[in-house]
Amino acid sequence: MTTKFNQGVFKGDTYTKQVSFSKAVLWKDKQISLSTIITRQFKPNRTKFIIFEDAKKGERWTSTYEKLKEVKIKKREGQEEQYYFPMSAFKITKIEKDQKKLI
Repeated sequence: MTTKFNQGVFKGDTYTKQVSFSKAVLWKDKQISLSTIITRQFKPNRTKFIIFEDAKKGERWTSTYEKLKEVKIKKREGQEEQYYFPMSAFKITKIEKDQKKLI
Protein backbone atom coordinates (compact mmCIF):
# COMPACT_ATOMS: atom_id res chain seq x y z
CA MET A 1 0.00 0.00 0.00
CA THR A 2 1.36 3.43 -0.96
CA THR A 3 0.80 6.49 1.21
CA LYS A 4 -0.23 9.61 -0.67
CA PHE A 5 2.24 12.43 -0.01
CA ASN A 6 1.02 16.04 -0.19
CA GLN A 7 4.02 17.64 -1.86
CA GLY A 8 2.60 21.09 -2.49
CA VAL A 9 3.32 23.06 -5.67
CA PHE A 10 6.27 25.12 -6.90
CA LYS A 11 5.07 27.96 -9.14
CA GLY A 12 7.41 30.81 -10.04
CA ASP A 13 9.25 31.87 -6.90
CA THR A 14 6.55 30.50 -4.56
CA TYR A 15 5.95 27.14 -2.90
CA THR A 16 2.32 26.59 -1.82
CA LYS A 17 0.95 23.70 0.20
CA GLN A 18 -2.74 23.08 0.91
CA VAL A 19 -3.15 21.80 4.48
CA SER A 20 -5.58 21.41 7.32
CA PHE A 21 -3.98 23.43 10.12
CA SER A 22 -5.77 21.32 12.73
CA LYS A 23 -3.70 18.35 11.52
CA ALA A 24 -0.58 19.99 10.06
CA VAL A 25 0.48 22.08 13.05
CA LEU A 26 2.38 20.56 15.96
CA TRP A 27 0.30 22.50 18.49
CA LYS A 28 2.35 21.62 21.59
CA ASP A 29 5.32 23.49 20.06
CA LYS A 30 3.31 25.82 17.77
CA GLN A 31 5.27 24.65 14.72
CA ILE A 32 4.48 23.52 11.20
CA SER A 33 6.75 21.22 9.25
CA LEU A 34 7.93 20.29 5.79
CA SER A 35 9.71 17.19 4.63
CA THR A 36 13.43 17.52 3.98
CA ILE A 37 12.62 16.21 0.47
CA ILE A 38 10.66 19.41 -0.17
CA THR A 39 13.00 21.84 1.59
CA ARG A 40 15.95 20.61 -0.49
CA GLN A 41 14.08 21.84 -3.58
CA PHE A 42 13.76 25.45 -2.38
CA LYS A 43 17.22 26.61 -3.52
CA PRO A 44 17.22 24.93 -6.98
CA ASN A 45 13.70 26.30 -7.61
CA ARG A 46 14.77 29.79 -6.48
CA THR A 47 11.94 29.82 -3.96
CA LYS A 48 11.39 33.16 -2.20
CA PHE A 49 8.01 32.59 -0.57
CA ILE A 50 6.52 29.63 1.30
CA ILE A 51 2.74 29.54 1.76
CA PHE A 52 0.55 27.16 3.73
CA GLU A 53 -3.17 27.46 2.98
CA ASP A 54 -6.17 26.01 4.76
CA ALA A 55 -9.17 26.72 2.51
CA LYS A 56 -11.63 25.26 5.01
CA LYS A 57 -10.37 27.50 7.82
CA GLY A 58 -9.86 30.37 5.38
CA GLU A 59 -6.28 31.13 6.44
CA ARG A 60 -3.02 31.63 4.59
CA TRP A 61 0.37 31.54 6.34
CA THR A 62 3.14 33.23 4.37
CA SER A 63 6.85 33.51 5.04
CA THR A 64 10.06 33.93 3.09
CA TYR A 65 12.65 31.29 2.35
CA GLU A 66 15.29 33.47 4.01
CA LYS A 67 13.28 33.81 7.23
CA LEU A 68 12.49 30.09 7.45
CA LYS A 69 16.12 29.20 6.76
CA GLU A 70 17.07 31.15 9.91
CA VAL A 71 14.50 29.57 12.25
CA LYS A 72 14.23 25.96 11.02
CA ILE A 73 14.70 23.08 13.42
CA LYS A 74 15.35 19.55 12.13
CA LYS A 75 13.70 16.85 14.22
CA ARG A 76 11.72 13.64 14.08
CA GLU A 77 8.20 13.75 15.53
CA GLY A 78 6.73 10.95 13.43
CA GLN A 79 8.03 8.63 10.73
CA GLU A 80 10.72 10.82 9.19
CA GLU A 81 12.93 13.77 9.99
CA GLN A 82 11.43 17.08 8.95
CA TYR A 83 12.16 20.74 9.28
CA TYR A 84 9.89 22.51 11.77
CA PHE A 85 9.14 26.23 11.63
CA PRO A 86 7.57 28.32 14.41
CA MET A 87 4.17 29.83 13.71
CA SER A 88 5.66 33.21 14.65
CA ALA A 89 7.76 33.11 11.44
CA PHE A 90 4.61 33.43 9.32
CA LYS A 91 2.27 36.27 8.47
CA ILE A 92 -1.25 34.92 8.95
CA THR A 93 -3.98 36.35 6.73
CA LYS A 94 -7.57 35.51 5.92
CA ILE A 95 -8.30 34.11 2.48
CA GLU A 96 -11.04 36.04 0.72
CA LYS A 97 -13.72 33.91 -0.96
CA ASP A 98 -12.48 34.77 -4.46
CA GLN A 99 -8.92 33.79 -3.45
CA LYS A 100 -9.67 30.34 -1.99
CA LYS A 101 -7.47 28.60 -4.53
CA LEU A 102 -4.08 30.29 -5.02
CA ILE A 103 -2.67 27.44 -7.13
